[in-house]
Amino acid sequence: MLGARQRCSRRIWRCAWVGALLLCLAWNYASFLETVPYCHRPYILGWDSNGYFAWGRSLAVDGDIDFRNDFSFLARMGGFGPTQAHFSEFLRGEKGELRTPIGRIANKYGLGMGLISLPLLYVARLLSYMWEHLTPLRISPFAAAYPLAFIFSSILVGFAGIAASFRILRERYGATTSLIAILCGLLGLNLGYYIWFDPTMAHGVSFACNTLFVASALGWVRLFERSVGGGRMTKAWAGALAMGSILGFSCTVRYTNAAFSLVPLVLVLDAWREHGRERTGAWVARAIQCLIAATAGTMLGFLPQIIAWKSLYGSFLVYSYSGEAIYLFPVHLWRILFGSVNSLFIWTPLAAIACIGLGMAAARAGGLAAAAIAVLVAELWIYGGWDWYSLEYSFGMRGLVDCSFVFLLGLAEIVHRLRTTRWAVWWRASVALLISALVLWNLYFLVACRAGIQPGVEPFAGRNLFSRPDRWLEQARRDLTVFWAPKYSVFTLSDPFDEGP
Repeated sequence: MLGARQRCSRRIWRCAWVGALLLCLAWNYASFLETVPYCHRPYILGWDSNGYFAWGRSLAVDGDIDFRNDFSFLARMGGFGPTQAHFSEFLRGEKGELRTPIGRIANKYGLGMGLISLPLLYVARLLSYMWEHLTPLRISPFAAAYPLAFIFSSILVGFAGIAASFRILRERYGATTSLIAILCGLLGLNLGYYIWFDPTMAHGVSFACNTLFVASALGWVRLFERSVGGGRMTKAWAGALAMGSILGFSCTVRYTNAAFSLVPLVLVLDAWREHGRERTGAWVARAIQCLIAATAGTMLGFLPQIIAWKSLYGSFLVYSYSGEAIYLFPVHLWRILFGSVNSLFIWTPLAAIACIGLGMAAARAGGLAAAAIAVLVAELWIYGGWDWYSLEYSFGMRGLVDCSFVFLLGLAEIVHRLRTTRWAVWWRASVALLISALVLWNLYFLVACRAGIQPGVEPFAGRNLFSRPDRWLEQARRDLTVFWAPKYSVFTLSDPFDEGP
């Protein structure tokens, strides 16, 4: 009977996951082809997003990593709002370093998202080629099909991260608790926003890569323990190599993902504390062997970025964020947690509940929760020491979306306690109502941000969030009816303006 219930639960989860994925793809397709009012053609908005996209489009369409035509296209696109202004300033040398030491157009962002999007970008290129040969029309190298391929790639990877999170949590908390925790995290934090509403940013993909790395680290620890107990060491080496490769590639998506290297360290220390104190020498010797294999894997996974830096900057190792000060200590930590601009707990208060749950999980079970706390502290330290700590236009503290699995783990612990412990009924009801209220608040706040009632670059609006119900309702209506709004073609035609200099 229990087996039948489990199979039914998994079937429901899979159907819900596939349904949500298809709905997200359809919504983004329609929303992208509608575009914002001041655009005369569909294209990706934003400075960061186009920096990520340029890697993939240049490789797939132009066959190079020369971004002159990409950025010139954006700088000259009339009526493209802040995006056009940013790239115009950049090409005039007013926004960071324009040229690299070898004379190429600079791109400070990692190329990981571009690599992930290559399969669908090549599909879009093939469809464009076929369309050109079926009609007398020439398709633009900046046709909507290419950014749509980029968007779809990001969404697919983001949903893969959701599935990986569910599998990890299910082993510890069961399917129902894990599903509730993930739904609360998607709706009550800013993770869902960066998978559904803003997939052109790297955070949803980064979350997925980091979650897959956590899964690989958990698998490696199991192989490592078996090897110390008399199993084959080659499996532990192979697991370490694979784990390192995932970490290395994850760092090509977001350089700060290096903080997740703490996960296997904490996990193996916890395993040693539980089972290996009597064989410390063997543990240390085999851990060093696995460390060498993991380091080799990390270098292998990060190799594409090294090659790209050499081609773009003329050096194998580059600090591409030149001009942005980084301090040794997290001098902005308080502002990241409680500040008025894009702070973690003010903009997404459910994160505070998740952090409490994370502490409870570490006290009860240690291991994975302790590793998650170490990663969170490291991420806070990195962003707290960065002079550009607010990350400007954001929905909440978007830098921490990358470690959303940490918060999902904390939420799963809270839900687990609510469902299994013998707390007073009124206490459990109060906590459940608080979580529900924070989820509903986040949904309201999200629409307010999209409506411009709460701009992402300005301090928390407070009471002003309720000052324009007409704008809030209009944005909610547009988001719900966007499926009937598309008015642009996926294959836009080419003209001399599209070619760039």
